[in-house]
Amino acid sequence: MTKHVLRALAVVGTATLAAGLAASPAGAADTATTFELTAGGLAINAPVSADLGKAAVGSTAVSGKLGPVTVTDDRGALVAAWTATVSSTDFTTGSATAAETVPKANLFYTPGLPTASNPAVGAFVPAAGALGLPLPVYVAATTGNNFATWNPTVSITLPAQAVAGTYSGTITHSVS
Repeated sequence: MTKHVLRALAVVGTATLAAGLAASPAGAADTATTFELTAGGLAINAPVSADLGKAAVGSTAVSGKLGPVTVTDDRGALVAAWTATVSSTDFTTGSATAAETVPKANLFYTPGLPTASNPAVGAFVPAAGALGLPLPVYVAATTGNNFATWNPTVSITLPAQAVAGTYSGTITHSVS
């Protein structure tokens, strides 16, 4: 080989050796590093009170909006599933005789679609029905922290013998 070729190979070889030495430190130390995301809770909020309106004696039904109900899931779960359930007491007036009672089975709950939800991925599935027994009204299947808000309509079928008065009862929302 010629001197020029040998000299070029020597320069390339030295540069490669120097690059290899620069990339490999004389000593190395690894640090195992972690962090933690802590889970929050699962909660439901509903209006403290609601007025479903008025109907004349002899009417067959009364209905109205209950107000916004919100489930907040801050558990940060990979599979963030929850079910919101609603139940009711009978509605009564006066001394709660048969003519002064509207049975809870006469209440029909329609949650409607969520008015707000996060995240946009996943499913928030509503279900309507009578409140004679506890009714699962919203089922969620999503990921991570999420929330859903809906404004349900409650329709009450009035018994023919219902007397005049202000009827009251309690509608309870729960989530698990």
